[in-house]
Amino acid sequence: MHIPDGFLDPRLSTSLLGAAAVVLAYSTAKVREAVTAVQPVAALAAAGKGAGNLVSGLKRVLTGDGRRTLYLMGMMAALIFTVQLFDFEIINGTTGHFLGGALAGIVLGPFAGTLAIAAVLIAQALFMNDGGLLALGANIVSMAVVGSMLAYYLYFGLKRLTPEWLAIMIAVWLSVQLAVLTYSLETASLNQSMLHAHLIIGLAEALVTLALVKLFRSFQS
Repeated sequence: MHIPDGFLDPRLSTSLLGAAAVVLAYSTAKVREAVTAVQPVAALAAAGKGAGNLVSGLKRVLTGDGRRTLYLMGMMAALIFTVQLFDFEIINGTTGHFLGGALAGIVLGPFAGTLAIAAVLIAQALFMNDGGLLALGANIVSMAVVGSMLAYYLYFGLKRLTPEWLAIMIAVWLSVQLAVLTYSLETASLNQSMLHAHLIIGLAEALVTLALVKLFRSFQS
């Protein structure tokens, strides 16, 4: 479902790139806050007051849980990058494949999950020619923001109403369809081939995601 270059109006590409940058900056700040803790440090006093005169300062340091979170983000990004290598062309250069956004969002949380998917998309655009550089903002919005962040909040709301396994499956399937809808709005093309392919992809992804969520949680416990 990567959008190649040449599909989008340059103004739309620029706007979506700006929107993606704002979301990624906010997500980075939230993840930084989650993986670090504020600790007091000793600092030299201002010049002229003597080198031995120390004042108390504060800085953020990476916590043990934070290291594990970053490690898990790396594992998740590597897994999704690998799985997305197996794709197939649907129409005019666009592809269908396992998205992985909901998996990243449910396991890592909305902000870390969004960053993990964005990292995958950036690496694919730079090194695999999978998705255009000019369309990178559009791909991040559809697959990282909608596909991961929104998927998390769908899951979070649904699990209050249904068993968790069902909440995961519904959230995954819906997130795939919403990502396709976002893609269609971005490209101004609502083609039946893309919609029909992702109805099935969404169901398969829901089943795979359910199994992988349990697997990742077993590592965390």
